[in-house]
Formats: sequence, structure tokens, C-alpha cells
Amino acid sequence: EGLNAFEKNLQGAQLLVKRLQQIKADTLPKFIEESKKLRAETEAQMERGPDRLLALTSKGGGEIEKVLEELDGWDGDREFEDWILRLFDHFGLEVEELDARDYLLKQGNVITDAFPDLSEDGMAVTFDRDRALMREEIGLMTADHPMVRNSIDLLLSAEAGNCAFGVWEAPGTSSVILEAYYILECVAPASLQTDHYLPAVPLRVAIDYQGKDMTSDASLMKAVLRRGNHRKLLEQPKITGEMIPEMLKTLDLLAGKRRVAVVKRSLEVMQSSFDEEKERLEDLAQLNPLVGEEE
Repeated sequence: EGLNAFEKNLQGAQLLVKRLQQIKADTLPKFIEESKKLRAETEAQMERGPDRLLALTSKGGGEIEKVLEELDGWDGDREFEDWILRLFDHFGLEVEELDARDYLLKQGNVITDAFPDLSEDGMAVTFDRDRALMREEIGLMTADHPMVRNSIDLLLSAEAGNCAFGVWEAPGTSSVILEAYYILECVAPASLQTDHYLPAVPLRVAIDYQGKDMTSDASLMKAVLRRGNHRKLLEQPKITGEMIPEMLKTLDLLAGKRRVAVVKRSLEVMQSSFDEEKERLEDLAQLNPLVGEEE
């Protein structure tokens, strides 16, 4: 009767038991009355606890809308769609267009075993999220899809297709510029979730043949390149034996400096996140005794 256990589910039962054990009541009616008060206090306390938790963990402030806008932007990125389809074709997959943004992927002349889940009958995919939600037999192609990630990993790790040559026609003296992308990633057990704070980050660096850092050169980033004949350049022993190796060493040094800055920033984000989580649990523990010191 005091706990009203026959009509409602009892919230905070363990906490109530501990508090009821401390009650010193001479008669049963008095004990029941004290039980009712404790039950009401405990229920109110339990209700404030989850509300406080939601208030602390819910970002709000338009951030959810911002994330949704970013998702819409990624879903509508036709350049990504075109690039992935060309990448699939590069590895020998047969791409058959079924409808607008819908495709059938078949094994074709696959030159790698990076697509183990692709059956002989093929796989229907789409780059349209709404279509994927309506048709459960059609897979949604995003940057996180296993086939996309496997293709990108294969492209980055393979020697074929990991470099390109182009001619930049610009006023001024002739020069040779080497641009490279380094992938910074943390190799650790998945249980640590290090990619939450330091996901794989591409680091772009560029220098000329004299070792000048051109990474931030605005004209280079906007440069329009045309096809050129790289063989004439690579046929010169001085370029392949001296200049390019020295340029690669300089690029390694520049990428190393950028790596230190990125790692430092990631550590600061991680520490800030842990501090916020600790503060959240401490605030919650003041309102909800069920949150123990272990958490």
C-alpha cells in the first residue's frame, strides 16, 4: 500500500529498499505513511534524473538540422556518384544503369577479391536515400558502404592508379611541382573507438623542385591541368635519380609537421569530450543516486 506496487511499476526499487530500512516506525500505519512519502520523493528524483541527462546530452541549438543538411548534401553529390562508378569500372565491375541513380553491379571482369559479398546475380544499388528506404532490396551507396570503402582502400594501397601527371600552363618560369596526399590514421583496437576523435585524415602537401612549400598556393589549388607526356620527363636520370627522391623527402617532412598539429588537435578534442562526460555524470549523480562512482 505504501509503495502502490499493485497499481504502478515501482521505480527506484533498490533505492527505496535502502531508505525504508532506515525508517523507525512504531506502528504499521506510520510505516505505510512514511513509505508513501519516500515513494513520491524517489519517483520525483528518478524523473528529474533522466530529464537532466537528456538536457545535458541533447545538443539542440540547430545542430541536428545542420547535420541533416550535410547528409542531404552528401546524398545529392553527383560528383561522388560518378567517381565511385568509375572506380568500380576501374576494378572490373560491370555497372548497368537501371533507372535514375539506380544501378546493377555485376562481377564482370573483377581483377580483385575486394568484393566478396557481390553474388553472381549482382547487386542492385542506389545513390538515392529515399529510394533505398522504399525498396529494401536495393542497397544505399554512401561513403560508408563496405564496397566503397574497400574500393578506396584498394586504390590507395595499390600502385596502379595512385599517381597522375598533368601540365599547368601559367605565366612565369618553368617548374616542376610535386603534390602528394598522405593518409593519417590511428591503428588501434576497434573497442577504443579512436576513429571518433581521429578518423582517417588526408594531408595534402605540395612543393616545387627547389623545395619551396606550395601547399597553400591559391593559384595551384585552382590550377586547370591538361594531359601531358610524362615519359620525356622520367627518361632523364637526374630527375628520377636525384630530384624526385629529394622532393619526396621534403614532402615527408612537411607532412610530418602537419601530422603533429592534427594529432594535437584531436587529443584536445578527446580530452574536452572526456571532461564534459565526467562533468555530466557528476551532475547526474547529484540528482540520481543510482549513478555510482564506478560510472
